[in-house]
Amino acid sequence: MYNLSRDYKKLFDLICEGKVAAAFVDYRFREAEVYVHRDVCLVNRHGPFQINISARGISYGDIYPFMEKDGTEEEVFKRSCGWVNLEWIDPDLSPQENNMNDEKIDRPRFMVTQEVYDAASTEERELFNYVVDKEGPIELPANFNMPRGIENNE
Repeated sequence: MYNLSRDYKKLFDLICEGKVAAAFVDYRFREAEVYVHRDVCLVNRHGPFQINISARGISYGDIYPFMEKDGTEEEVFKRSCGWVNLEWIDPDLSPQENNMNDEKIDRPRFMVTQEVYDAASTEERELFNYVVDKEGPIELPANFNMPRGIENNE
């Protein structure tokens, strides 16, 4: 189990020392998409206002020199981390420590049916951030192709 942190000041200080951190970020394929996906990425700093939050050539919240007008490098970095719900692996944290701050952080939502929502306890609803999917399950297209050797009843 990873010990994840949202202590962006500590992360900023570490990358300014030349360290590289592994982290997780949220993203969507399209702006209006309801489902939030999670990706693993690296956070590293190459110089003033030159910070990468990326994976496989995909930038999730990079900091560039033209952003100097938006605040200090640390302020811009913290905002960028918050936008992508960045959580980084902090080897100094013990599993018992909870470093969640009081700021509201958008968490991924889990789409469930009304029946599942009603059957869940209040704690479960909050823990998994349930939201009722009013449209119901996604129907497969009529011409859905099954791999060879798979029968319809399997």
